[in-house]
Amino acid sequence: LERFLLFRPQIQQTKILVYLAVINLLAVYIASQNTDIVYAVGYDEKKIAMEKMEEALQVIKNKRLIVLDADKEVLLSFYNDIDPDSTGFIYKDDSPITTGDGDLISKQTTLKPNFAAVIVGELIKANISRGDTIAVGMTGSMPGANIALLAACEAMDIHAVIISSLGSSQYGATEKNYTWIDIETTIYDSEVFENRSIAYSPGGRGDCLR
Repeated sequence: LERFLLFRPQIQQTKILVYLAVINLLAVYIASQNTDIVYAVGYDEKKIAMEKMEEALQVIKNKRLIVLDADKEVLLSFYNDIDPDSTGFIYKDDSPITTGDGDLISKQTTLKPNFAAVIVGELIKANISRGDTIAVGMTGSMPGANIALLAACEAMDIHAVIISSLGSSQYGATEKNYTWIDIETTIYDSEVFENRSIAYSPGGRGDCLR
């Protein structure tokens, strides 16, 4: 028992631990000096798309969603409990243009600037190239996804022929005084994007806001 308690493996000796630490530091240094950074396809476009989306989101934050209602300016609320980033694109109240239930997590996810980079990646996978023209259907249900696509098109110099629907499922652009049409117009007038919708439909089931 006494011999067992006095047993001290070589690895626990201070000089051995120092040697190991020096070897590890040397290995890290050698690895850092011999690392080749390989960027993914579309890296530059993804970075630009993220920046453009951030710019578009900031436009709405700066505006504070001031809209006209019966000749009065109304400051719409930011619902911080469901919109932690205070984007101003997530609404909780039902309205005449609410077309059905919505998934809150999906709405929150599409409002991350990284989502614009995801769209760039999907466009590249679809063999969409710089200067191409694409057809797009947008909905008030997903304002974040709409902005992400517009940012991706801007980054890739893609012309988008867009038709948008006015209606929105829950947590989307359900504010009747500030619909997706108004949001898109605000961002376009700020000259963030060159693309915008050429036509709008009511949306909802039967395209009748149901």
